[in-house]
Amino acid sequence: MNKYVTTRRRFLKQTSIGLGLAGLAMTEMSCRMLSHDASGVSIVTFDNDAIASSAPPQWALTQLKQAFESLSVKVRLVSAISQASAGDQVVVVACASNSVAQEIMGGTKITMPTTAEALLLARGTASGRSVLLVSGNDARGLVYALLELTDRLLYSDSLTAALKVNPAIVEQPHNQTRSMCRSFQSEVEDKPWFNDRSFWTEYLSMLAAERFNRFNLCLGLHYNSTPGGSPEVYLFFAYPFLVSLPEHSGVSARNLPAAERDANLQMLKFIGQECARRGLEFQLGLWSHAYTYGAGANYPIDGLSRANHAPYCRDALEAILKAVPEITGVTFRVHSESGVPTGSYDFWKTLFEAFPKAGRILEIDMHGKECYQQHIDAAAATGMRVVVSPKYVSEHQGLPYHEASLRESERSRNPDTTILNGQASRYGYANFLKEHRNFGVLHRIWPGTQRILLWGDPVFAAGFGRASSFCGSVGVEWNEPLSFKGREGSGTPGGRCGYLDATLNPAYDYQKFLYTYRVWGRLLYNPDTDPQTWRRYLAKEFGAATQQPVEDALGNASRVLPLVTMYHAVGVANQVYWPEIYTNIAIVAGGGVLSDNNTLTGASTSFDPQLFLGIDAYAEHLLNGTDFDQNKYFPIEVAQWLEDWANAALSNLAKAKSRAAKPNAPTFRRLKADVAIQGGMGLFFARKFRSAVLWAIYQKTGDADAKTAALAQYDSARQAWSELAAVATPIY
Repeated sequence: MNKYVTTRRRFLKQTSIGLGLAGLAMTEMSCRMLSHDASGVSIVTFDNDAIASSAPPQWALTQLKQAFESLSVKVRLVSAISQASAGDQVVVVACASNSVAQEIMGGTKITMPTTAEALLLARGTASGRSVLLVSGNDARGLVYALLELTDRLLYSDSLTAALKVNPAIVEQPHNQTRSMCRSFQSEVEDKPWFNDRSFWTEYLSMLAAERFNRFNLCLGLHYNSTPGGSPEVYLFFAYPFLVSLPEHSGVSARNLPAAERDANLQMLKFIGQECARRGLEFQLGLWSHAYTYGAGANYPIDGLSRANHAPYCRDALEAILKAVPEITGVTFRVHSESGVPTGSYDFWKTLFEAFPKAGRILEIDMHGKECYQQHIDAAAATGMRVVVSPKYVSEHQGLPYHEASLRESERSRNPDTTILNGQASRYGYANFLKEHRNFGVLHRIWPGTQRILLWGDPVFAAGFGRASSFCGSVGVEWNEPLSFKGREGSGTPGGRCGYLDATLNPAYDYQKFLYTYRVWGRLLYNPDTDPQTWRRYLAKEFGAATQQPVEDALGNASRVLPLVTMYHAVGVANQVYWPEIYTNIAIVAGGGVLSDNNTLTGASTSFDPQLFLGIDAYAEHLLNGTDFDQNKYFPIEVAQWLEDWANAALSNLAKAKSRAAKPNAPTFRRLKADVAIQGGMGLFFARKFRSAVLWAIYQKTGDADAKTAALAQYDSARQAWSELAAVATPIY
C-alpha cells in the first residue's frame, strides 16, 4: 500500500479548546457536602436592579441558592453588602450597569463587553468586603453567569475553589442564535415526554445552563411529504391537534378526543412559560400543511378543502400565537414536501397574515430548500423578523466548515442560476449569503450522521462555533440526538435510546447526551471556552485519573462519522444514508443502488468536491502520472485520519477502563460501548477506502499484487465491522 501513499498533510489544526459537560441536573457525585471554611454565603441583590429582578435571573438565582443548600452551605439573601454576615462569602448579583457592579469592575480594571448575553464572574472589593461579582449586560447574560457559578459549585471539591474565579471569567456569544430542535415523530415514543412536565423543567434547565438561547419544538416532520403506507400522523398537520375554531367548526382530527386536543394546547402553553422563565426563545416548527393522507391514517383530517385550507391555517396559527404568547417564532417548510406545491405564494401570503394579528414581533423562519425571494418578500411584508435556514451539509452533520461548492449531481438540478437556489438549495447555503439581503441566515444541522451513539469532541464543536456566523449568518440550529427516532411509523415502546439492556437507560433519553449538549452549547456560545468547564465534570463523573483518557477517547471517536459522511457522500437524504447503521456500498460491480446513483465505493463522491478527491479519480491520476490538485485531500489521507482517530479512541478507552472509579456505572458503560463502536467504524471505513483504491488500481492495470492487497484490506475491514457489531449486539 505504501507505494500508493503521498505525503500526508494535516487536515485539522487542533488547539486547546474547552467545553462543558453536564446540565444542572445533579449527579450522585455532586450531591455531597463540599468542604468549606466559611459559615455560609450571603447573596446580595439590589431592589433597584430591574434586570436582576426580572423573571429569568430570578429563576437562575433560585438554582444557585438550591445548589448551595444541597451542598450544606447556609445561604442568606440580602439587599446590601453591609447586611452580609461577617464570616460569609459574599456574592453580588447585579447587571453590568448597576453602580456596585461598576465599582467592583472599576477596582479590578475589568471591562464588560457591550454585547447582548455577555457574562462576567470576577473577584473584587466593595464596601470593604471581598466579593464575587456575578453579572451580565442583560437578563440572559445574567442567567448564564448565575448558572456558570452553579455549575462550578456542583463540580468543585471545595467552596473556596468554586468561588475563587481567578482569573475573571468574561465571555460573550460568538453566534446570535444557538438553537436546539426536538422533534415529535411518533405517538408511541414521543407522547410520554411531550406530556411530562418534569421532563420539560429538567430539559429546558439543561439547555439554559449550556447556553442555548432558543428551543425549537418541531412538529410535522414525520414524512418528506404526505404519508403513504404508514398510519402515523399525530401532530403532523398540527393545528387541529391544538385548537378548535368556531369559524371553522367542521375542521378536526378524526379520532382525537376534544379533551386531548385541549390538553395538547395546555402543554404547549406550559412549555412556552418554562422557556420564558429561563430566558429561552420558544420556536414552534410547523413543517407540514398537508391534510390529505393515504388509507389507514390514525387521525385523518376532516373538513378541509383547497378553498378553505389557507384561511383555516391562518386563523388556527393566529389562535395558537395568541394562546401561547411565549412563542417567539415559527419555522416553516415552504416547498412541496410541506403539502403545499412549490410556488404557491398566495397560500403563504394568506398564512403569514396571522403574524401581525398576534400583536408582537415574531420570527418567520423558512427552511432553505426551494425558498424563493417571493417567499421571503411575503414574510418581510408582515413586518416580522425573517430568517432562511438552509441545511448545513445536506441532511447530515459533516465537518465544521462551510463547503465552497456543490458536487455535480446537485449542480445539475439547478440549471437556471438566476433563480434563488432551486433544487440546489436542498444541499447547503446555496446563494442565500448574498450581500444586502433582507433576511437572516440560520444554518440547520440535520441528524443524518449520528442519532444513537454518544458524540463529544471539543475541537469539532468549536469549529462549528466559529463557522456558524459565516458571512454574517445569525447562527445555527442543531437537530438533537434521537431527532428522527420513530419517524414514518417506526416507533416502538420501550424507550428512545434503543437499549436492550434496560439498566443503561437514563431517566430521560436526553440525559445520555449531557456531554453532547454541553459541547455544543458552550462552544457555539464561545469557541474559546475554558477547558475546565468540561473537565471539572469529567473528573467528577469518571474520576480524576480517568478524565483525560475519557476526553481523548470520545473526542477522537466523535470525529469518525462526520468525516465519513463528508467524504463518502452516498446520499443527501438521511432516510437513506445513515452511517451509524451503514448499508454497505460494493467495491466491485454488481451491487445495488443505495442513493444518488451511488453503486460503487470508488465512484461515490464527496459532498465537497473542491476539497476531497474521489477514489477512482485518485487512482486515475496516480496511474497516469498527472499532476494532483494539491488543494485537495486524497482518499489515502482520509483513511489515515480515520485509522489514527480510531486507534487513539480505542487506546484511550483501554486506559479509561483500567482507571475507571466506577466501571459498572451506566454512564461509563454507555460511553465505553459507543466509543468502541465508533472506533471500530473508523477502522472499517479506513480499510474499506484503502481496499477501494487498490481495487481501482487492479481494475485499471490488472496488477495481481494490487488485487491481493485489496482483498486483504477488505477482509480486515469486514473483521473490524464484525468486532464492533459484537460490542453492539448485547446492548442495542
